Amino acid sequence: MVRRSRVFVGAVAAAALLGGCTVPFTKAQAVRPRPTPSPSAQATRTLPTDPSPSTSPATCRIAVAGNQPGSGGFVTVPGGDFTPDSKSDVKLPNADPNGYGNGALGLSFDFAAGKWLPVRRTYVAPNGLSYAYGSFDADGGFYVIDATSGKVREIAKGSTFLIVEWRDAGIYAMRNDPLPSGARIFHGLYLVNPDTGQVRQLTSRGNWSVIGPLAAWGYDYADQNQPDTSHTLLRYDLVSGGVVSYFTAAGSSPTVIGFDEQDRPIVNSTNDVAQLISIMLGVNQAYQISSGPGYQSTQTMNFNGQAVSDGRGMWIGTNHGLMLYTTAYGFTKVSDTTGQVAGRCH
Repeated sequence: MVRRSRVFVGAVAAAALLGGCTVPFTKAQAVRPRPTPSPSAQATRTLPTDPSPSTSPATCRIAVAGNQPGSGGFVTVPGGDFTPDSKSDVKLPNADPNGYGNGALGLSFDFAAGKWLPVRRTYVAPNGLSYAYGSFDADGGFYVIDATSGKVREIAKGSTFLIVEWRDAGIYAMRNDPLPSGARIFHGLYLVNPDTGQVRQLTSRGNWSVIGPLAAWGYDYADQNQPDTSHTLLRYDLVSGGVVSYFTAAGSSPTVIGFDEQDRPIVNSTNDVAQLISIMLGVNQAYQISSGPGYQSTQTMNFNGQAVSDGRGMWIGTNHGLMLYTTAYGFTKVSDTTGQVAGRCH
């Protein structure tokens, strides 16, 4: 549980932020970093100061979409206007009886191929030339599709996988394996070579959700003998292969929503009464950058999908609109458009 004194502080901070508005962050209003306690009651450290970015962002368009085909379009920045794109009505090319799905849960716009793809951005190769999704066949594996020609390959047959993210090193995924209890869930972290289909197990531990520049982030799988499992964030080091319990937020489930300009994870911790957003500086070393009311309030900021970072900062969709985070200015609302960010701002 979050301590009562800390919840009270969060509520006061939330009231100051809201100021009677209907959304937590009004257009062109930023939440600046302030040295307040982290949700885990661990000591905070001074956040290094980064050079301030330009106050006049260059004009660009950023792709935003919902979870269904046809929901995509572009937000113009600055300005925040959303223009829907009928070409976002795309479907998976193989075997899905519903024409869409199997963990994709989103759309992305591939600037390399100049087209919408029927999978979330994390299922697309870093160069934009291919994308992948899990097979619906009985023997599992992946489909890998050429984004330009539509040519399909099947790889890694024999097991059922759920993609976490396609990075330069390959496709990071979890496999549907039995737990000691006998239940089958997606867990462990595997690296799949998209060219050969070779599968390499990185760790049997954890349920992973985000692959960052330096590490993968997730949780231990739920265990009835360990009811607080979801309160502790795991970090898998992509270089050393070590897994550590990185951050514990009693009473809430901390989630990495993206990364700042220095590749530090930004973590959202929310329970029924309070929301705290922090930058992680080390194991259980959190620097709070925002606070607000919890799930019981309509003012809670819920994040849609994973963030996308570029030279302007970290873009992320929320239930209150499209946000841009920078270390210098905090969260700034750039559009009323909700949905997932489907690509960088071009």
